[in-house]
Amino acid sequence: MPGPVYNLLQIQNTAKISELQESVRPLAQNLLRLAADQGIQLKVVSAYRTPSQQEALLNSGKGVTNAGALLSYHNHRLAFDVVPTEYIGLPDWNPTGPLWSTIGSIGKSVGLEWGGDWKKKDLPHFQLTGAPIRELKSYFEKFGEIMPIKIEPTTIGIVGILIVVGVVLYLYKEQL
Repeated sequence: MPGPVYNLLQIQNTAKISELQESVRPLAQNLLRLAADQGIQLKVVSAYRTPSQQEALLNSGKGVTNAGALLSYHNHRLAFDVVPTEYIGLPDWNPTGPLWSTIGSIGKSVGLEWGGDWKKKDLPHFQLTGAPIRELKSYFEKFGEIMPIKIEPTTIGIVGILIVVGVVLYLYKEQL
């Protein structure tokens, strides 16, 4: 019996999603699946960025980001960007296209924050804001690693965000 057939887009998306923290992966996968169920094929164009990549993007002059190193959820493996495949060849990925609001609604329905809701819109951007960005940055600077974020369903079915290292933060809060 032949095994499953994977297309190039699925392979690329899987590779990008694997860069994210474990807690974000199923949310990203659900976004892609639910969009596909509505006939929207998405490509994950960005996920993890190193601090130096983030700084280079900030200094590129392209206006892609306002966040410096360690001040983007991408740096903490909690954010990713998607684009509908039919918009990839269009200027600026067709920011007035009708698919963006549907994609944003789907992302929010799975528990992600959508950059399309921000004052300076970032339509492709989704993130799990499990901790304030300054706390994530402080943790990285203190311990030299990304703060692990874990989510678990609560007893009433709402996604609750639990910071695995909460005890460490509590113990070291004066030093962070």
